[in-house]
Amino acid sequence: FAANLALGLTQLKPNARLNTGEVIVGFPVMLVLSFGEELMWRGYLYTQLRRRLGFNLTALIIGVVWALWHYPVIIHTRFLYADLAPAHALSALTIMTCTSSFVACWLRERSDSVWPPIVWHAALNYASFTFVIPEADVDEPSRYFRLDTGVLFLALYALSALVIASRTRWRRG
Repeated sequence: FAANLALGLTQLKPNARLNTGEVIVGFPVMLVLSFGEELMWRGYLYTQLRRRLGFNLTALIIGVVWALWHYPVIIHTRFLYADLAPAHALSALTIMTCTSSFVACWLRERSDSVWPPIVWHAALNYASFTFVIPEADVDEPSRYFRLDTGVLFLALYALSALVIASRTRWRRG
């Protein structure tokens, strides 16, 4: 988000401020939701796949499963990315989860704990929902270059994944 903010590609909500009440209630809610996902992704799946497939393939597989997990919410509700064309929403989400999975798996690998990915996931979701202008408030065609479904944001995630994957010496076992 910081890079997108610095480049003017993401805007904060006009009334965005750190509200103590929202932090006290909102962040714990995000922690609970992130706990459920990360316990499955970086807890169970990571532990099962990492030994057999190595770090990079494990991170990629978890990213795909993570995306598929969110597809019904995008397809059948108006909650996530409702203003985007379905093909764009699904492909952007898939790129985002596949690439950010490398970051979350790296946190899991380095800490040997599921808690850093849980807190990272919760913080990312909290920042998105609390401070960033929703896609519905962004003019066409700029919505394809802004926010968490934008080209730059996805490119930065992909770059992070490539750096982690290329520097990872953690192979099978």
